[in-house]
Amino acid sequence: MRTTNFTLLFFVACIGGCGGAGGGSDPTAAPSATPTVTAAPAPAPAVPRLALTGAVAFMGDSITVLWPTSDCIANSINAGVSGNFTWQMAARFQVDVVSKHPAFVQILGGTNDVAGGVIPATGTDAIYQMAVAAKAAGITPILATIPPQSGVPNPAIVPVWNQQIKDLAQTNGFSIVDYYPLFLNPDGTQNAALFHTDGLHPNPAGIAVMCTALKALFT
Repeated sequence: MRTTNFTLLFFVACIGGCGGAGGGSDPTAAPSATPTVTAAPAPAPAVPRLALTGAVAFMGDSITVLWPTSDCIANSINAGVSGNFTWQMAARFQVDVVSKHPAFVQILGGTNDVAGGVIPATGTDAIYQMAVAAKAAGITPILATIPPQSGVPNPAIVPVWNQQIKDLAQTNGFSIVDYYPLFLNPDGTQNAALFHTDGLHPNPAGIAVMCTALKALFT
């Protein structure tokens, strides 16, 4: 089961007895009991930057297929398959990633899930399964949010999907690269200059933006 920590805020208010009329206090009054305040849970620790000590596998769909990953990180394994839903990525994860023994794996999936109407909680569970499988094999998982999509029937689901990814990363201490906001204009609309004409796949300029963000995770 995945859990999410909620920070509890306690406000202690003085009600009566904090000062009489005119703002004075009665020095003869018995001291009031000190209220007990329960400490809020500490936030999840920040994930440190990573030392690039081995190959980076790129698990994904057509966005990954079209990404010349070796131009970004020389020692890379491109495990993208066009049209893949996240459950299909999870089904081939052992063969296409774990068996190749990379040091890291970026998991960038969800574009086809969103286009196909998959419920975010269902699709992101497959991403969680891949991340857990990676850790069990000694591979560091890097989750990734997906870019905005103007070429699908329900683009408003993309932020919902991405929030699920961010929650997974925060709750479980996974590294994450947040690509989504990098593809937006200042007014929050999709930056068409970073996409092919389909409004779905990042063009070379968009890929360059993603590469810069990914490399910033490493020392």
